[in-house]
Amino acid sequence: MSGVPTAPGRSSFGSGPLTDWRSLAVSALVHSLLVVLSGLVVMSVAPPAAEEEIRPVIGLRGDVSDLDTRAGPIGRISGGSPGEDGGAGNVQLPRVSKDTQFLAPSADPGEMILADALPASSTASPVSNFAGAEAASGLGLIPGLGSGGGGGTGVGTGPAQGPGLGYGTTFFGTEARARSFAFVIDRSGSMAFQDALTVAKNELMRSLRPLPPEARVAVIFYNQVPKRIVVSGSENLVPATESNKAQIETQLERLLPEGGTDHMEALRIALAMKPEVIFFLTDADLMTYSDVNKLVQDDLGVRIQTIHFSPGRALPGQSPLKRLAAATGGAYRHIDVNEFGGK
Repeated sequence: MSGVPTAPGRSSFGSGPLTDWRSLAVSALVHSLLVVLSGLVVMSVAPPAAEEEIRPVIGLRGDVSDLDTRAGPIGRISGGSPGEDGGAGNVQLPRVSKDTQFLAPSADPGEMILADALPASSTASPVSNFAGAEAASGLGLIPGLGSGGGGGTGVGTGPAQGPGLGYGTTFFGTEARARSFAFVIDRSGSMAFQDALTVAKNELMRSLRPLPPEARVAVIFYNQVPKRIVVSGSENLVPATESNKAQIETQLERLLPEGGTDHMEALRIALAMKPEVIFFLTDADLMTYSDVNKLVQDDLGVRIQTIHFSPGRALPGQSPLKRLAAATGGAYRHIDVNEFGGK
């Protein structure tokens, strides 16, 4: 046959990239590299399958746990500032599942570009729904939810100032709770009217009986000269034991209404004993504002409950006894002696 002879080593079907072994080798190498790179990309963005919880991310400073109960100082729950001291104030946060992804700021620009290229998740982050949450860095995540709460208000800072502190008793309707009590009772001649002194003695014992031995008591009767009731050899505060109460009751029988009145000296003696509460009973005869003002010009550190014996209704307006009670945080009570009758 006639025609153009075929060059040695070349196929008679023609030549091209698919028949050139060098082109095939280069193509295989490129595809292999693409497969390897694709695998690396998938491994870098795929969520860990074996972990139940997300590991802490460096850029997320908030405490993302089931419940954040950290409180701020002085009984308040603080919030609103980023960092470890933020407080959500008993806010229940949804549990973070293994499928939730938190992206922290990365130093690798390639990862950030890859994150922008990936499609957004159809499920919103369980914490990004809260106002003020920073989805990328987490700064302000928990503090942004903070709201004030709790309470810092206490009751009672000193002796017998708060409810439930000390031992309670009542004297002519004036109530007090304390660990120590002094009773200062007028026995001047005017207390003979309507047998007022006998009524005062009986009420004194009714006030002492409910006190436990842990309480301490002292009793002073006075006219122009104060007379302390000596109990177990002491003129000062003594435990309110049954034995000491009996000693007080025995000595009351010898006290009679007589003489004039010196209110202030009896009160000064009682104040020197440093009780927490003083019950002061008098008909207020010859008692002046000047006497009271001199007594209360300093902080006495004791509450004085004043009981005013007088016939008829109490006069309106101020009086030295009202001034004494108000200046020490005590209460004033008027008693109409006409109501005693045959008590």
